[in-house]
This record gives sequence, C-alpha cells and structure tokens, in this order.
Amino acid sequence: MIKVFRLIYFLLFSVYLTAQVPEFELIFGSEAIFYGEDIHEIQSEGYLVLSYYTISTTKIQLTKIDLNGEILWQHDIIDGVGRSMVETADGNYAIVGHFGSPENAEDLLIVKVDSNANIIWTNTFGGSLEELSYKIIETSDQGFCIAARTSSWGAGGWDVLLLKVDSLGSSEWYATYGDEHVDKVYDLKECSDNGFLLVGSHKTGTDESDTYMIRTDSIGDTLWTRKYNFVTRSWASAVEINESGFLLVGGLGQGLSGEADILIIQTDHAGDILWTRTWDGSIPGTPRSDNAIDIRSLDNNSYIITGSTNGIQANSDLLLLKVDQFGDEIWHSVYGNGENREVGRVAKPTYDGGIIAVGLSEYNVYVVKTEDQEAVSIVPSDILSPLHCIIGCFPNPFNPTTTISYALPEQTTVKLTIFDIQGKEVWTLQDASKPPGLYEVQWNGKNDSGISVSTGVYFCRLQTGSFSQTIKMVYLR
Repeated sequence: MIKVFRLIYFLLFSVYLTAQVPEFELIFGSEAIFYGEDIHEIQSEGYLVLSYYTISTTKIQLTKIDLNGEILWQHDIIDGVGRSMVETADGNYAIVGHFGSPENAEDLLIVKVDSNANIIWTNTFGGSLEELSYKIIETSDQGFCIAARTSSWGAGGWDVLLLKVDSLGSSEWYATYGDEHVDKVYDLKECSDNGFLLVGSHKTGTDESDTYMIRTDSIGDTLWTRKYNFVTRSWASAVEINESGFLLVGGLGQGLSGEADILIIQTDHAGDILWTRTWDGSIPGTPRSDNAIDIRSLDNNSYIITGSTNGIQANSDLLLLKVDQFGDEIWHSVYGNGENREVGRVAKPTYDGGIIAVGLSEYNVYVVKTEDQEAVSIVPSDILSPLHCIIGCFPNPFNPTTTISYALPEQTTVKLTIFDIQGKEVWTLQDASKPPGLYEVQWNGKNDSGISVSTGVYFCRLQTGSFSQTIKMVYLR
C-alpha cells in the first residue's frame, strides 16, 4: 500500500520534487530591462529570438543562437516594443509591435526583416489614441493579420482590434469587437475557411472578467462570440485548433487576492464547451499563482503549455506543462533559481523532438531547451511521512458530480467538509476514523438537506487530527 501512496504523492506534487534538466539554458541582457517575447527555430542552424529592451528608449532586438545555446549575433532592429514574430513564405520574418511614449499615443508597428535582421520594410497603423499589439500571423494569401487592442476605435474603453494587411504591410481592412467595458485579445488563428479566431478576456466588473472568444469570416465580420463565465475572474491567453474544435488555455483567478489556476477549455467548432480542466501547481496551504500564456500542438495528440508557477518559491518559475488531447497532464517541469521571477512566453516543438521556450528571468531574456520527457523520476523514500494527506478532485469545474480523492498513510480521524465562498458549511461528507488507504468520495452539488447548491466557487476541507488542507472547486449548473 505504501507504494500506492508514493505514486499518488508523486503524480499530484512532482513539481516540488523534480525539475527536468535542460539541454541548455541561456540568460542574456544587460543593465537595461529586457523582455523575451518569441522564438523561431532555423533548421540545422539554431534559433532566432525576438526581444525588446529599454534604457533611455525602447528597442526591438533579434538574437541568433546556435543549437547549443551560444549567441551568434544580436541586432537592434527599430525603436519600439516587439511582441510577436512569424516566418514568412519567402523565408523572411514579420514582426509586430508598437511604438510611442506616455506623452505620445502608441501605434502599431509592423516590420519585415530578412534572416540576418536587415529591414525589408516597415509600416505603422494607429488612430488618435492607443493601439497595443499582441499577435501576428501570415495568412493564406501571404498577407498578415494582427490581433491588437485599441482605444481609438470601437465601442469605448479598450476594444479588440483585428487588422488585415497585405504582403507589404499596407492596411486592407480592420474590425473592432467589444463593448464599453475593457476587452482584451491575446491570440489569433486563421481557420480553414479563411476566417479568424481570437481569444482573450471581457471585463465584467472591477476585478472580474470572462474568457472571451470571437469567430469571424474572412473579412472580419463576426460569425459568433462566446463569453465563458466561471464566477471568478478568467481569461484565455492562447488557442489551438484541433479536430474537436478549439482548445483554449489561460487562467482562472481569485479576484483581488491574485491567486490563479491554469484553465484549459475544449470547445466544439461552434464555441460550445465540451470539457474544462484546471491545473494547480501549488504546495497545499501556500499562496500560489499559475498562469498559462502559450499552447502549441505536438505530433502525438498532445500539447505543450508554457507560462509560470510559483508553487515552489515565492517568485514564479517558468513552467512547461505537457497535456494530452483531454487536457490531462502527461508531465510538467519548472525552471528557475527561486530568487528571480521567471515566466515562459512561448514554447515550441523543435526538429529534434524537443521543446524550446523563451520568456524572462527577472529583467533578462530567458531561453530553455529541453527534451520532451515522458519519463518521471523516482520519489525519494523519505518523502512520504505520516503527516502527508493528499486531496484532489476531478473533474473541476464540474456538473453535476465531482470525485474527491485522498490518501491516508496511517489510521486517523477524517473530516471532509464542503463550504461555500462565504465560509458557511454546506455538507459534511465524512466524519469518521479511517485506516490507511486511498479513498474516493463523490459530491453531487447538493447541501445536507438534499437541495442543489447555486453555481459558484466552493471549498472542500480535509481535516485529520492536526492536519488541515483545503482545495477550491467550481460548480457549474
């Protein structure tokens, strides 16, 4: 039975025990503030890193590194913030960003460069207020489409902006989406019908937002929008298109507390939710914040997610999380020294079957190259002590039933209680002495009177003697 306990403990909390050893790590910058934003592999040569830095002015920079992580060259491109890069059909690169200052409104900046970072052309787009860029893709007609935010056009406040330009960066059309609230966009994809898919967030309150998805036709006219409300704050940072529909990743937050879990949503092609998953990398009982920023499809019906987790340290670490087509974890690993704040911005599969990620380490560019590690390490024999009691629930969010699991390494009295977000007791699921073992208890979303509870956030607390552990659950009706 002890073997069972150790396996469960490892599967739930391996982030605290091991971290994959990378093939290489590279941190570069200077006395300036650097941000790593995107990376592209050049087959048999190395990698091209997009970053920007600020000293007296802000400049977009490209850095070429070889396959071993050694810097070959660095070139400043142009003044501005660089946010996204795409390889073009002719073997060059298009970069989108924005430029301006607090005194002058930001405009969108589009730059095309060759493989040696020489500028081929530049173009700008903006109105009387501000435009902030997030993503550029090359379209099927070899033009480009850009996802951005605008305060110059739209319904007021910040709105989503979709800009279509031709192969020379000249504007063909643009469209805005949103209402008088704050609407944000983070990712963009072209669909098989040459329409577009945008994901982000729609603000609903002072510190609340819904996950937001917009589907358009080939000229930017809205086909449909979806706003997914999970009671608490939520957002989508990235999306992939698959056979089932659309796979979104982002975060599920706790409002002003700043705590968040990674949120994974699979929808059908009409944007209706098929299933959801959450991922929490925290040590039980400690403050935490996990966030997914990017997702990329791998070859074997799986996905690599990058972002950040502070499950180990007070500062966040760069996170790589591999999941299967159902959003269930295959493996995850963290990178960072615990002293600086590390965040992954983009992670992509490499030609050798590995993973390359770029982000930031405090105020430097951070690049990590690792293999796609399916194997897991062995948990040290002294990890599982009699004080460890593990609890988890699946699915979460759930409707109508979730299964709560916990493991006991010794005989103890167990009390398992459901509370609402106000701290009021909803139902005591168990209150008895239990021998060592693995236990599962179902909760059907009802209180102790047999009445279904309202949609919202609930907490399940496990108490065993002096040990207490609480997890969050989201009930959807």
